[in-house]
Amino acid sequence: ERDWDWYEGLVGAIFDQHPEVQTGRVKVLDRAHPSTEHLPDLWERTEEWYNWRSNPTSKVHTLAQIKVRDGVTGLDEGVDHPFSWCQNYDGGRSWFTAGGHDKAAFQEEAFLRHLLGGIQWAAGAAEGDCTATRTGS
Repeated sequence: ERDWDWYEGLVGAIFDQHPEVQTGRVKVLDRAHPSTEHLPDLWERTEEWYNWRSNPTSKVHTLAQIKVRDGVTGLDEGVDHPFSWCQNYDGGRSWFTAGGHDKAAFQEEAFLRHLLGGIQWAAGAAEGDCTATRTGS
């Protein structure tokens, strides 16, 4: 899928590489979307944080971003580093999260609600604004 333009458009970005697993915080930007409405403003996680081949921010609606200034090392996209996003794509809905690399995440109520809200939105069972995010807004 790394060379399939339609798939990259559907997902929103292609994984490039990641630094070592480490603890960091995610800043929730959209407090109304069903996948993020229940999360704290700053959500602490231990993750395999992703670098993207190209930053998807201008093409997708960024729901949450990694707080790289909080000490997460090895990320190469500066302070605007998307973690979860959604978009309307090719007549459907696409939702993405970069979380869930550790099986322990699937025991966390907040992470499970994050997944459920994303699935509900993608299925059309929940509303949410997923127009593209403009950098700096």
